[in-house]
Amino acid sequence: MKGLPALLVLALACGGGGGGGGTPTAPTPRLTFTPAGGGAELALATGAGSTNARLRLDLVASAVTDLYGVAFELGYPAQVLRYVEVGEGTLLSDGDLVQTSFQAVEIEPGRLLVGLTRLGAVGGASGSGVLMSFVFDAIGAGAGAIAFTEERAFDPTGATLASVDFAGGTVQYAP
Repeated sequence: MKGLPALLVLALACGGGGGGGGTPTAPTPRLTFTPAGGGAELALATGAGSTNARLRLDLVASAVTDLYGVAFELGYPAQVLRYVEVGEGTLLSDGDLVQTSFQAVEIEPGRLLVGLTRLGAVGGASGSGVLMSFVFDAIGAGAGAIAFTEERAFDPTGATLASVDFAGGTVQYAP
């Protein structure tokens, strides 16, 4: 019976080999947004509902004073993202207590023209909150900037609020 203990030691040392031959798993697609930062009063941030293939970007106001409206073009990498929709947040409407006008038009793939304003003889909004949320689907591998151009913020008189800065960021998709 000397051979039996030696055989057990040999079997334990070999470890049994383990699972070859299974189906390889594909890498999980990954869609990420990196904010530009810099302390801008109006900045894009990843919103709730973002997934590995769908990106929701909230335009978030931080400590604004007397904000009555905004207008801008938003550029994004059309080879990476497809625009799906945009929805209004609650900051300017004060939770539907103030009437607003909101429009977003895709001028061409990669460019949105956006305007949001309060209506009537009301003051501007002050504080922090979401102005609007953009939804994009990933369509191709790559990276690029999501950036504001022709951006303006207005007070109730229609004057430009020069102290309000806008910040975008970069997006990357790896399928």
